[in-house]
Amino acid sequence: MKIGIVGDSHNHLDVLDRLKEELSRMDLLLHTGDMCNDAEYLEAITGVKVISVRGNSDPVYSSCKKEEIMNLEGYKILLTHGHRYGVKTGNQKIFYRGKEVGADIAVFGHTHIPVSNEEEGLLLLNPGSVSLPRGLSKRSYIILSLSEYIKVEFVEGF
Repeated sequence: MKIGIVGDSHNHLDVLDRLKEELSRMDLLLHTGDMCNDAEYLEAITGVKVISVRGNSDPVYSSCKKEEIMNLEGYKILLTHGHRYGVKTGNQKIFYRGKEVGADIAVFGHTHIPVSNEEEGLLLLNPGSVSLPRGLSKRSYIILSLSEYIKVEFVEGF
């Protein structure tokens, strides 16, 4: 199963348009929040189901949940924006939340900086931002391949 993970798009629909061809080849898309409406747009242009969560820039009346927990290809995945877990100051709280729910993979956004780090059997993934990268990072997203093993590929600089 191939999963595209994008986030922190912040209404930059032109960037999502540029990613349409690649992302339409995915089996599923995950959006880490900021903006839920962008996730709906992404689903419309790619024809691929998008699971999204609410970020700190999304309105509280948004239809997106604060977090999603799903089982895909035998892996338990936590999807959240990350602001509620203080990810700008470290990954400790998101790590503990992932462990609490029994996740194999915790996917989050908010920092606009890509992360792929495994700790005690929990893979922490942040796709960075497709629109507004921070630090020395470039615009980026993840292609996550799930089979008998996990493969993480960052796509950047588009």
